[in-house]
Parts: sequence; C-alpha cells; structure tokens
Amino acid sequence: MLIRCIITLSLCLIWCWNHGHGERISIFTEKNQVSKIASVSAKIHQKTLKSDLQIDVSPFSDSDLFYNAHAVCKAFRNGTLALIGLADAESSNQLRWYSRALHIPSVIRSSHTQISYADTLADPPHGSYHFDIHPQTIFAVLDIISHGYNWTEAFYITDTNTKSDQAWEVYVKHAKANSNPSRLYATFYQIHSVAHAVDYITSTVLRVPIQPWHMILDLPAQMSVRLINEFLNSIAVRERYFHFILVSLDFEVANFQTLYSTYNNLTALSMIQDAETQKTIRGSNIATTEDALAFDAISFVATALSANASLLPSRSINCTATPFDVWENGDATRQLLQNYQYTGLTGKLEFDKFGNRKNYKLDIMEMNKGGRFVKKGIWSDVSGTQFQNSKDESDNLPLRVIGITAPRFLMTVPCNSTEYENKTPTPSHPAECFVGYIADFVRELGAVTNLSLKLHTGKTKSYYGSKINGSWTGAIGEILRKEADLAIGDLSVTSDRAAVVDFTIPFLHDDYLVLMKKEQQEPQDIFSFLLPFSRNLWLAIILAILGTYVVIFFVGRIGPSEWHHAEHPDPDEAEGVTNEFTSEESLWFTLATLLQQGPNIGPRSMATKIAVAAWFVWVLIISQTYTANLAAFLTINRLTSPIQSIRDLAIQTDIRYGTLTGDHAAANFFANSDVDTYIRMRIFMIQYNTAVKNVQEGVTKVREGNFAFISQKTVIDYANSGPPCDTRIVGLPLFATDYAIAKTVKP
Repeated sequence: MLIRCIITLSLCLIWCWNHGHGERISIFTEKNQVSKIASVSAKIHQKTLKSDLQIDVSPFSDSDLFYNAHAVCKAFRNGTLALIGLADAESSNQLRWYSRALHIPSVIRSSHTQISYADTLADPPHGSYHFDIHPQTIFAVLDIISHGYNWTEAFYITDTNTKSDQAWEVYVKHAKANSNPSRLYATFYQIHSVAHAVDYITSTVLRVPIQPWHMILDLPAQMSVRLINEFLNSIAVRERYFHFILVSLDFEVANFQTLYSTYNNLTALSMIQDAETQKTIRGSNIATTEDALAFDAISFVATALSANASLLPSRSINCTATPFDVWENGDATRQLLQNYQYTGLTGKLEFDKFGNRKNYKLDIMEMNKGGRFVKKGIWSDVSGTQFQNSKDESDNLPLRVIGITAPRFLMTVPCNSTEYENKTPTPSHPAECFVGYIADFVRELGAVTNLSLKLHTGKTKSYYGSKINGSWTGAIGEILRKEADLAIGDLSVTSDRAAVVDFTIPFLHDDYLVLMKKEQQEPQDIFSFLLPFSRNLWLAIILAILGTYVVIFFVGRIGPSEWHHAEHPDPDEAEGVTNEFTSEESLWFTLATLLQQGPNIGPRSMATKIAVAAWFVWVLIISQTYTANLAAFLTINRLTSPIQSIRDLAIQTDIRYGTLTGDHAAANFFANSDVDTYIRMRIFMIQYNTAVKNVQEGVTKVREGNFAFISQKTVIDYANSGPPCDTRIVGLPLFATDYAIAKTVKP
C-alpha cells in the first residue's frame, strides 16, 4: 500500500512539473514597455477561447545579453508554446537563435533592417521557426527610389547596430535574380545622436555636388523629425533642397513643421490602410504602427494556439543541455502558425518559408504644400511600386504669386502694346499686362513644374513691406496672413524676413549702388575772357592805359632829347627836326607793350625811359595775373566734382540720400555696419526721413537734383541707361545681396 502511494505521488509530481504551470506564451520586450504590453496582453487573453492559456511578459535588457539568456531559459523551464520578441535588434537575434536551436516557434517584431541573407539561407528547407511580423520596409524604400523616383545616388543614415549594407546586398541579389539590376548607389552612415547626424550631413553630404540631396532616414520617427528640424534650421543648409524618405512606419506621430514650411520634400510609408482600422487605433491605447504590430503579434499567437494548445503539450526544456533539448512538438506548432489565417490591425498575416511576411501592401505618402500627407501610390511585395496620378484638393488650387513691381523686374503695359513680345494679363485690369523678368520667370516656372500660378501685385502694393507695431505690411505681410503663397521680385534674403517666411535657393545675385544727377556745366560765353578780372579791375586797366598814353605823349614832346633830325637817304629831301612820340604813336606804343607785341619806336630821353619802364613793370604783373586766372577759370569746372565716392556723400549735408521704404536688405546693412561712414549715413537718413515709396519716386528725385538714390544694381543700371541720360553712378558697390522666392509658412 505504501509503495502504491509513493508511485502515485511521484507520477503526480511529474505531471505537475510538466503541466502544472499550464500552457503559456512568453513575451519579451523593453523594460519601459512591460506595463503597456501586459495591458494589451490582458485584453487579448480575455478574448482567447482557452482560459488556462497564460501570457507572460518579461523585460529584456538592451545591453546585458546574459540577463536576456537567463530570462529565456527561465521561460523554457516553465514550459512555453511560443516566444514573442518585441525588443531591440540584438534581443531579436537571441530569440531567433534559441528558436532555431530548440525548435520553439517565435514571432518577432524586428527592426525593418534586420535582414540577413546568410541567416535566411541557414533555415531548414521546410520552413523557419521564427516569423517576422514586421514588413521589410527597406525593400519597399529601395524599390521606390530606384524604380519610382529613378534616383541614382542616395545617402542612407541609420542608428541601428546591424549593418544596413546587408539589406542592400539582399536587395541587389533580389534585383539581379529578377533580371532587374539596381541602378542606385547608396552611401551608408551610422549615427549615434541627432547632433552627430547634423554634423555629418553638413560636413560630408553637402560636399557632394548634386541637388537635390537624397536622404534615406532609417531611424525612429521621433529621431527623424528632430534630425530634420535641427538640420533645416542650421545656417549651413539654408537655401538647399532635400528629399527625405522615412523607413519608419510611424511618421504620423511626428511633427514635421520645419519641413513642410520649406521647399523640401518628404516621402513616408503607411501600413494602416483601412480607414475603420485607423479610427479604431486612434481611439485605443495603440499610438503607433509599431504598437499595432505588437498587438497583431500577440493576438496572432494567442488565437492560433488557444484552440490547439491541448494538441501541442508543452514541457520543461533545459536550454543549457548538450546536445540541445529539442521540443518534440516544435515542428507541429510551427506548421500551425505557418498555416493559420489571421487578419489584424496591419492586415492579413502570411509568411513565406523563411518566416518573412508576404502579400502585404504599403501606402506611399508624400507631404503636400499644406503640410498634410497624401497618398501618392502603393508598394506591394508582389507587384512593386505603383504611383497614382490623383491629387488632393489643395493641389488643384492655383498658387497665388505676388510680383513686386520694379523697373526691368515687373512692369505693367497696355496689352495691345507692340513694344514687348511676351505679356501676361493682369487679373484686375484686363487691358493691362505684366512684362519683365518676373512675368517671364513665373510663366516658365509654371510650365516646368506643371503648377497653376496666379500672378498679381498684391493688395497693398507697398513693395516688400515693413514691420510696424509688430506686424508686417506689403508682400511679406500678405504671405504671413496667407493671402498669397509666393512673393517674387527683387526681394532680398535677410535675417528679419527669414525669421517669418521661408526662401528658396537664390535665383539672382545683385549689388547695391548709388545713383546721382550729373553735374551740369554752364555754356561758355563769348565774353568769358573778361571773367578772370572784375569789372572794377578792367575799368582801372583802361584808365591806366589812358594815363600811360598821356604821360608818354607829354614827356616825349617836352623832352628835348626826343627831338632829332629825321634820317633820310636823300639829304636834300630831309624835313628837319622831328619827334616820334606823336599822339597816335604814343597810344600805339602803350597798347603794343600791353599786348606784348613790341613797339616800332623807343624812348630817347631819360624821363621817357623811366615812364616806359614803370609801364613795362605794370604790364608784366597784369599780364601774368590775367594768364593764370584765365587758365584756372577755364579748367575749374573740369577739375572739381562734389561727389566722387560714398565717403564724399557721407561727409556732406547739402545733398540728401535714401533707400526704398521697406528695403530691409539696405536697412540691415546700415544698421549692422560698424564703419563710421555707414553709421553716419544711417543717422542722416533717419534724421531727415529720406526713404522713398518706390523706384520711380527715387529716380525722379535724383533727376530733380540734390538727391542720391541707393538701390539694387539692376534698378540703378536700368535708370542710368535710359533717357535723358542725366544721371551717374557714384563709387563702388556698397554691398551684395541675393534675390529669392518667399514662401508661405504654415502654423
């Protein structure tokens, strides 16, 4: 009797050891996800058909693999039907190894790049013991960019510990096996932080002379959005164009505000395609696609095994035994999961013989100009990439473009004018048309991009606009108030404007010059030779000539030495005594010596010689003085010009100078300059309020005189080259600026 009781008790203990714990499913996840997964598992457990099927949730360490091995072995000792891995890449690899070695099926939500071509070939031909519920999005991304977008070069950035180039090797082999060799060259780079990624892109990627830059971000969604936002806010990438593609399926939980407020593009993938499923997810504790995959993994295993667990009894397994303690029911359990039909939140779950998910579709989503993601196509692991031509309602609306009017840039002329060939009708006045560089630019831009662009001059017509009491007016103000989408013209990129709107890559480089009126020379008068001396001096000279004439005449007549016998060849015809200083000869002698022509007679007496010598000295002084003054007078207009440089303009106060109202490029230049000349000019312009409302007013004030207009080179050259050709450019360019298209910013 005692022996029978001992035998019965031993059998009971053995049964309790093998079956006392009940059939169970072991789930391994990150420590911070244990409570969340446990809550999901509890809800699923309530729906299972077999009440004694237990679901255990255990934490996995992201660094201690020995701890993870101990947790897995503990689950084996307790007896388990299947493993579910929801942890990181290394943990998933551990479960793969145990599953393959001990023949215990596992369902894994691996990383999207956890693909190893060698591992798939190592699985037995009849099937795999591990099933990967996560779609292989890396294949979808590579197929989309190489066959959908036709990229030939791209940068692949990842933070995973696995080598992403293994996925690339799988893709290349897969492409060659299907007679479709890949044309894409990818550069792989692994990062450990957002700052590291930004530093790598700005220092390495931007050196590559291609644009747009193609970036594949194999990162978590939140990390991707931080990288993009910080990257696009850095100065190094301003006015650059990028096309980002996200490998993560959780793009909807991220805020890409910085991205959609620029002209950069973003493509993402979506697995939750059914609208009703999306509504269910939003109303539950499932926030991301990764959560939905975890829910499907647990629900798939639980529902598949709940009705069949009695046919597949579990037992305690020693994971450290040599040789391996293989579970005898593992192959049957694997076949059960392989053939089980289940449709979850992420669609129908089907697996190939390697345990990879198959027959699934991913929506190709692109961010539109309104900041919303719209469906642009579908990728399938069977048919590949298929883009659709449908557009959302915001794509059908024309872009409202403000054209800033300025000579040569944008002007209005009658539509029946024959002076210009290409004319664009204005929306407000059918009889008027736009002409100029901006009109041609907008027309070509619409033709190239297939966009509908509506050009107008804005409501306020106040050029660029000014910031008054914290609010912007003009073109910038209309963009901020969403009354326009684009502003095109001689609109400079400044820090103030870049803080409120976004700019494209500059389409024109320009300098700032100063325009002034030419100095007008007075016409030369026929009596201008009299100008070197004043009227009183000329009167004194005339009196001196007459006085000298009288003195020489009387001295010559009185002095006896001036009387002499006239020399004659025939003595019989000699007339006797004569005097050469007659009244006529005395006057001629005075004038001849004054004009330095040399007289025909000369004095004989001492008194006459003294009078003549005094006259000679006076004539010498007067003639030299006149000659010097005449030369100076004739050349003074050519040698002197009041304004020759910017410094000359700054140090004087007679001539006013100013810029356009709202010209922030010029305002920022003068405000931020520490050069004394420019500081003085800024104070002068503010003190006298010399700003003009438009270019035409500035040019008109220049031609009226005593005003200098500071503006862009294109505007100054146009005004300076036109009639009546009475202006000139002063000095060298003050500074340079770039023109770009301003774009509306979404909140």
